[in-house]
Amino acid sequence: MPPSPLGQLDILPQELRLLIWEDLLTARSLAILRTSQAIYREITERLYDTFDIHISPIFEDPWLKISSRRLRVSWFINERDCVAHLRLARIPYSKVKLVVHIYAPDPKDPGQLILLWQKIDKFSEILNRADDARDENEDLEGSYWNTLMCPTGIQVDINIVFLPFCRMSNVKSLQVIPDTRNMNEVADRGFVNYACDFILDDGLTTSNDKAFSRHPQYRDI
Repeated sequence: MPPSPLGQLDILPQELRLLIWEDLLTARSLAILRTSQAIYREITERLYDTFDIHISPIFEDPWLKISSRRLRVSWFINERDCVAHLRLARIPYSKVKLVVHIYAPDPKDPGQLILLWQKIDKFSEILNRADDARDENEDLEGSYWNTLMCPTGIQVDINIVFLPFCRMSNVKSLQVIPDTRNMNEVADRGFVNYACDFILDDGLTTSNDKAFSRHPQYRDI
């Protein structure tokens, strides 16, 4: 009988091996992925499935939280953790579905909206360094969606926080999923639809034009 590609680890049940992988990955040790193709496949078929990205408007670290849905693994990334930012850009997004949870800022604290925009702007910049296409859902959570007053009236927060994503390219599919009924009622669906269309067509890099992109309401996009 030929030796197992998992080596001595093959004597362990898969459930126990998964506990070992989760412990190593939680410690940000990815060297295990380079030990053998069998180990790589066993880990990555679960790891590179769906990532939940949590972005909050709170100033304190962590800057964002990443969780794997099929492995009990979470990473907390701080704003100045350049090594983690680099690793995030190297994820093979062609294999991963991203679900980005964006939490609503306090309407009494406009600074939270600005901070949320900064976090999303940096996050989209990191994603844009990756070459692979990616699936992405935007799950917008919270109940307050009007924070800043603009010269033309109230600017819905979703328009502000979603704009940084318009710089992204090579996105295979994209959905914006309201998390509350209130958000669904106040969201500018015309803007959201336009922005999704713009992103999926690599609008920033190819200058693709859309049917209503010349509408005065969207002249600044």
